[in-house]
Amino acid sequence: MADTGSNTPLESAAGAAGPHATEAFALLANETRLAILLALWELHDPGTGDTAATFSELYDRIDYDNPGNFSYHLNQLEGQFIRKRPDDERYELRKTGLEIVRSVIGGAGVQDARLEPTEIDRECHLCGSPTAVSYEDGTVYQVCTECAGMTTREDLPNGWLNGMKFDPAGLTDRSAEELFAAAEVAAYRHMRTMFEGLCSACSGPVDASLEVCEDHDADGVCSTCGRVPAYTVQFRCRVCKDFHGTTPEVVSVFHPAVVAFYYHHGVAPQGHTDEHDGLTYVGNQEPDHETELISEEPPQVEVTITLDDEELRLTFDGTVTVTDVTW
Repeated sequence: MADTGSNTPLESAAGAAGPHATEAFALLANETRLAILLALWELHDPGTGDTAATFSELYDRIDYDNPGNFSYHLNQLEGQFIRKRPDDERYELRKTGLEIVRSVIGGAGVQDARLEPTEIDRECHLCGSPTAVSYEDGTVYQVCTECAGMTTREDLPNGWLNGMKFDPAGLTDRSAEELFAAAEVAAYRHMRTMFEGLCSACSGPVDASLEVCEDHDADGVCSTCGRVPAYTVQFRCRVCKDFHGTTPEVVSVFHPAVVAFYYHHGVAPQGHTDEHDGLTYVGNQEPDHETELISEEPPQVEVTITLDDEELRLTFDGTVTVTDVTW
């Protein structure tokens, strides 16, 4: 039998996550501590400013039978996930504790939230056919009902056009049309944050890169890279590994010159979750953006946006930085 050393399973699994991650997971490996976090969240009301609870309020709510032992669990959580306010000695969730509970309330604990493919009033930007929306495993998928879509990857639905991360709680009281509109808002928020160098999941630093298919077949899905676009943008967080992939055409809409250009031509700079029926906004215009490779080494692409016979051109370098704007 191989020597596994003296590491605990948590320590062995942690790797690059480091000891702070193993300590945090270890603290949560207890039902009473999880109950404390949930109880504090139930009593948390930021709208009124009442976000804290006394020892007695927590003890009575959880219906524990040993005050001394309960105090021990509170002390274990203090610092990492909760804090005791110095002015009145009441307990409240720290941001880390609040995010733990929110991740469960928002969907991590929801079992198998799904939406079967449902046709919506959006045409495929590749072939003009109807598209459908589905939801599975925390992702809203839009697919074309006729063509192969943007890629032939086997791990993605047939006809895949895009996939947007979305918590299961977002399915509540929303039609397929409303779900797609809300997911678009969430996706743009995440991508814009990543484009600005900040991870939307953990606030860590983000690495951005421009990927160019050097032998691209523009007739449908390329046999070399397995996708329709020859140029893609990838964002990856150095800390939590959160990842977003998109195209220069999409990223271009976050630049202030593009927002001003569209606004100048009467196109709304942003969408809204309630405005899903026929809304004309910047995000709907991306398929009409044209992208051209202007340098192979270092890689640079130029995105051209045309409205009313007027052009705006943006140049992106290999780190997805805008190096030139022409209007």
